[in-house]
Amino acid sequence: MKEVLATSLKTLQAAKEIGLEAGLNYVYAGNVASIDDSDTKCPQCGSLLIEHSGFGVMQNNIKDGNCPKCGLKIAGVICPTHCTRHIAEIKAFYPEKYVEGGAGKIINL
Repeated sequence: MKEVLATSLKTLQAAKEIGLEAGLNYVYAGNVASIDDSDTKCPQCGSLLIEHSGFGVMQNNIKDGNCPKCGLKIAGVICPTHCTRHIAEIKAFYPEKYVEGGAGKIINL
């Protein structure tokens, strides 16, 4: 797949905006070096929930399943399906909620 070009940051940003406009709550452009587009933010108040860096989670600000600023209940399951490098780190962040993922696996929230 060396002949396939990387998706441009502009295209990823546009895809993020489409997702937000469609009503998706936790949209970010992952695996890119863009400060504003690569993090997960609270859909209610906009505060930083999860700071991403490449495939890693640098900071998790979710407290007891809620936004630390406005208290909104944050839904979701961390499910790495494309990277095995940070699985131990992700399991440590969410020991009770972690679900082993995989291509084609269905996870009930």
